[in-house]
Amino acid sequence: MRQTKSSRAMATGPWLVRYLGFLETALFLVVSGCGNDATSPSPSMTPAVSCLSTASPTQLAPGAHIVVEPATTGGCLTIPQAGAAGAEYLVAALSTTGQVTDSGLSAPYELSAQTGNLTARIAAPLVAGRRIGAASPAARFHAMLRDRERELSRSARFQASIRGLPRPAFATAALGSQRSFQVCGDANCETFVTVTATVKHVGPHGLIYLDNAAPANGYSQGDLDRLGSLFDAFLYPIDTTAFGRETDLDGNGAAIILLSPAVNRLSGNCNQTHSVIEGFFFPDDLIPGSAGSNSGEIFYAIVPDPGSSICPITRSMALQDMGSTFLHEFQHMISFGRHAVLNNGASEDNWLDEGLSRFAEELGGREIPDSFCVPSSCLSQYPAGDIENAFEYLHKDTLDAVPLIEPANAADGTLSEDGANWLFVRWLADHFASDSILGTSLTRALDGADSPSGTGLTGSINVSSVVGVDFPGLIGEWQMANYLTAVPSFIEPTTRLRYKSWNFGSLFTANFGSYPLQPDSVTGSAAFAHSGVLHPGSGRHLLVVQNSSAPAVAVAFTSSDGMRLNAGLVPRFGVTRVH
Repeated sequence: MRQTKSSRAMATGPWLVRYLGFLETALFLVVSGCGNDATSPSPSMTPAVSCLSTASPTQLAPGAHIVVEPATTGGCLTIPQAGAAGAEYLVAALSTTGQVTDSGLSAPYELSAQTGNLTARIAAPLVAGRRIGAASPAARFHAMLRDRERELSRSARFQASIRGLPRPAFATAALGSQRSFQVCGDANCETFVTVTATVKHVGPHGLIYLDNAAPANGYSQGDLDRLGSLFDAFLYPIDTTAFGRETDLDGNGAAIILLSPAVNRLSGNCNQTHSVIEGFFFPDDLIPGSAGSNSGEIFYAIVPDPGSSICPITRSMALQDMGSTFLHEFQHMISFGRHAVLNNGASEDNWLDEGLSRFAEELGGREIPDSFCVPSSCLSQYPAGDIENAFEYLHKDTLDAVPLIEPANAADGTLSEDGANWLFVRWLADHFASDSILGTSLTRALDGADSPSGTGLTGSINVSSVVGVDFPGLIGEWQMANYLTAVPSFIEPTTRLRYKSWNFGSLFTANFGSYPLQPDSVTGSAAFAHSGVLHPGSGRHLLVVQNSSAPAVAVAFTSSDGMRLNAGLVPRFGVTRVH
């Protein structure tokens, strides 16, 4: 189930459909990854950081950039004295670890700067985290399914299933034929209900079943035929071209779309939660013999039920996000099949799996004709939620509080984290795919599309293997690009410090009034200090602005007690001379 801010949408602005902000918000609580988590960084025992003006300055020509390991510079960075024309530098202080742990790697940090010597800590008050969206019931359901994939792919039951149990073969269904299915009976998929459904559309790639218990006057036959045509002509080709073929365990040569009120019931009282589980892929379906398994590739989705007293779903609501939801969930299905079933390995790390599924939504916006998206364009409809999530993530305080690399046992990634996941995959496609718009060569490689046995690589190792660049370097460049892409005057030879596919500066300004990432800054002889909690893949941006002939500036990136940061966080300075 893909997350959106609401199940209802309205069109505003020239580019996207803005989602109503119904999600409750909660004050972000700073939680360290230390404590009893054995995989978290241990406290640093190294001496306190002391930054001296005599340290070797970081000499960069305008437009040049580097990614520096603080341990090699004593935790310090020296911006050299400016020339007559002055200078401006962007410094990104980051954790670039790609390691996924159960509770997440995080630790308090301080970023400070001043002219001359920085020989002692500058008092830096802890800044309260920005208010970010609380996980909705639909988001928690989505997270449960991804957690289920992770646990299933590591379990003895799974290994036995893919090695020895017979895989049932179903004949291609005829129009009007019936079949029984098991569907999750609760939001944790601990119980199951049996439904009987009838084939309403038969296509070359998709079979649409409608639950016999669906409320009357719901989907028309025209709706179902149009959905089938959309799937066969666009949704299926988009996902299989981008990520590879589905496993086809049931041998019917098609994916099943099951539309059932049992899916509606999973949302509970959406009048209160303002959250609807619109559709999903259930990983046990690819494990014959597993509890609740239907032994084949199935996409579950809601039906119209406007008469419900607790969760009324109109026909237009049921149809409006079906295409983007299917693209999203079909990628999860393909990924699980190619990582876990074909390769007999671990499922993809959730942060990258989610980024690829969000990227699939964008592909729908770029490749589906606007006739399927009346009255708006498909490019304004399909990636609308991703654009808004990205805007939320790129606020400096949200970015400081939200990881790219999500903990394995997190209740769910927030919408802001989803925005980070999409932005990172989008940036990778811009720079490491033969087609920087569609990104096909990159996405196929990440899902092992061209190997009969899929891929056994996951997460940061998967990314670095495919693009041929170390992960800390990628994170450093991506985070600098997140600001510099909106600086029109900035020019650098590699083009890596901007996005090619979207003009985010214009897009965000047109739809939300401004570009969200406005870094902290230090100018002249003023001192700067900021405290926060460092999370994998994220950090803090700082602009060092020097007037004509301004003195050198010392920048320190330390633990909260002024010591050097733990190496387990893989801390890095990303530094660019803007001019």
